[in-house]
Amino acid sequence: MSSYGNLTVGDDKDHWKIEVVRDVASRDRTRIRTLTTAFRLKHTALGCYLRAGNVNLPQWGFKQIEVTCVKENHPRDTYTHWNVEAHWNEKREFLAPTVVVANPSPNGLAVPKGDPGDYKSPFIHDFIHLNVAMMTSNNALVPDPDKQDDLASHWWQWPILHVGLRMCSWDDNIVKYFLLGNPLVYWGSTAGLGVFAALVVWHVLRWQRGYRELSQYDIDQIHYAGIYPILGWFLHYFPFAAMARVTYVHHYYPALYFAILAFGFLADWFLRKRQQALQYGIYGVLYTAVIGLYILFIPICWGMTGPNKQYSYMKWFDTWRMTDE
Repeated sequence: MSSYGNLTVGDDKDHWKIEVVRDVASRDRTRIRTLTTAFRLKHTALGCYLRAGNVNLPQWGFKQIEVTCVKENHPRDTYTHWNVEAHWNEKREFLAPTVVVANPSPNGLAVPKGDPGDYKSPFIHDFIHLNVAMMTSNNALVPDPDKQDDLASHWWQWPILHVGLRMCSWDDNIVKYFLLGNPLVYWGSTAGLGVFAALVVWHVLRWQRGYRELSQYDIDQIHYAGIYPILGWFLHYFPFAAMARVTYVHHYYPALYFAILAFGFLADWFLRKRQQALQYGIYGVLYTAVIGLYILFIPICWGMTGPNKQYSYMKWFDTWRMTDE
């Protein structure tokens, strides 16, 4: 967007009016300050507000954001909010003489020139702003319909270990890596989520029927060692199911850690009152299976050398594209 003309060349179509929305560093709304002042730009002739879209244009638009002038007057529409990141006029005169400032001050822009260290903005404001900015930018990373991405995956594929992720070329002359989790850890932790839900429902139904078989310690154990990890799993997993951005296998890793904690709680819950020999036996089987599968799949993380076809024994499913077969 540009305003054509100057003080002598142009017409009223070149004029924009600045409407200050807020300033996180000052209550003085008669000046425009770098970084901290949020303002809107209203076209004085057309009565519309300059607005930036929240979706990137396709490849023909060079992935830029479309800027339009909208008639609707919504002061809370953050996509119509603008701010000055930096200015370089040593005389501190306003940069665009064709812009009309509501309640203008003689000095126009207020120093400093845009160094974030010169401001002390409220923590809550920065916290909300940064999180909203991260969610907006992440949600804008949508798949390109004109380009096939063989590395991308869907959110529902991660808990069941439906796909892996190639980390490099599959040439026979280079060391190859493949991002794939331990099957027992993934499938066991995912199954544990359902088992935990069934466990909670079971004890809630029995409690409603008058059974008081759980002590306060047992309830606290379910609460802190079970419900909190499940809540952590949900908060780290659900955003990727809700947003439209392109996703990959590694996005599940933060949620996976919480699912593993829930699996550990279940193992302790069902075995803590059993005989010690049975406990050692089941724990031994679990440790042996986890370590054994790690050794079996160790080439994918330490590096596969030579022809990739010799590692076809690790391709349990066609969706595990760790070979070209």
